[in-house]
Amino acid sequence: MMRITEDLIHRIRKFYQSKGIRHVTHQEKIQAHLKTLRKEREKLLGFKVTGEEKFQEYLVQTQTKRQKIVSEFQQLRQFLEEQERLLLAQLEKLDKEIVDTE
Repeated sequence: MMRITEDLIHRIRKFYQSKGIRHVTHQEKIQAHLKTLRKEREKLLGFKVTGEEKFQEYLVQTQTKRQKIVSEFQQLRQFLEEQERLLLAQLEKLDKEIVDTE
């Protein structure tokens, strides 16, 4: 079994350097992959933040709509109650007129 010596490693590096070839170590490859993964992670986190912002925006919109609906129904109830009072008052007046004419 051949054993790689420091001298052989040194000669291989010199050969690469003489040819203008840069030797890329495993650590450099890992660092390059980490850099790519970090960029991808930042991009995905940006999507997540955007999604959460949209989610919050939709919650605010639905809450606003809910409050508007509740307010409109309260106004309708008040209007109907007032109409009921007016009509009942008219009926009572009509009842008195009928009784008075008898």
